[in-house]
Amino acid sequence: MSIEYGEYRNNCKEKMEKIKTPCYLKIKHKLSLLFSDFEDISYNDFWLMVDNPNKKLPQKKFVITDKFDYRLPIYEINHNPFTPELNKIISEKYHLIEKYVKTQRDIKDYIVDYVNTKTPKTVILYLIDGLSYWDYINASIKYNVEPIFVNGKTTTENGLKNIVYGKNGIPIAKELYKFGYKGYGQTYWNRKNKLTDILFRYISEKNIFYYDENIHDIIVKNKQSKKYIQIYKIGLDDDAHKLREVSKKSIINKIKEIFENINILRDILNQTNQPYLIVITADHGIKWDFTKKYRKGSHGNISFEECFVPLIIIEG
Repeated sequence: MSIEYGEYRNNCKEKMEKIKTPCYLKIKHKLSLLFSDFEDISYNDFWLMVDNPNKKLPQKKFVITDKFDYRLPIYEINHNPFTPELNKIISEKYHLIEKYVKTQRDIKDYIVDYVNTKTPKTVILYLIDGLSYWDYINASIKYNVEPIFVNGKTTTENGLKNIVYGKNGIPIAKELYKFGYKGYGQTYWNRKNKLTDILFRYISEKNIFYYDENIHDIIVKNKQSKKYIQIYKIGLDDDAHKLREVSKKSIINKIKEIFENINILRDILNQTNQPYLIVITADHGIKWDFTKKYRKGSHGNISFEECFVPLIIIEG
């Protein structure tokens, strides 16, 4: 049976309620623990505490997820926490999510570490305006994806700053300049836009373009040089704000169109026969409401759809 757009099937809560603790728990992702009142503890810490006669065991529902042996029962939960089921607890346990998942502010560190170890000729950060992890999943794009948590407000400005400036407040272009990378940019916004100026602050204005063809030329003509290209593309945010009617089919078609353009970019990079890295993500997701006329999409609040964006890594 096929699953329609937006459907999900989980029964994590019911299964976890049957588990007796302490125990070993096999789960796909630790975020599933937020659906219960279990206390995750490492194997070593638990047994050090149990084996210490002078230490009283706290009254908590301990589960051990990192190592297993014969001393406790083992349970296995086949649960995907990254579905709209997360909306049942996200507001209540919002402050705990960063304990278990990667966030937007981790992306810059990944890029810098990758460059430091592999030194690709071209590094591309492809930013999409308004694309949720859930919409990406429903579009069935072939690239592997990881859910990434938006630090703080699910707004364009906050999300983009999280990604570009990371944890230490230094833009990626400046970080990569130390490794010899020349910065280029592409944006659909006017260069004099305040947020655009913040995002492309360390990239020369003469190196910022508005068309795909300009970026393709830079890649082909400078294939031997190290370059960092920061691309900001219109996504679903524009449709959410401006269109009076948005359908589930149109959302999927829009996402497929975005990735058709990314595939063209990837093909051009492959033709250079030089190593490259493409990092694709979004500033925030969109929460769609198909029950009310003319109120189809929004962001800025706390929901699974708004708070989780995709991270796609393409290496060549």
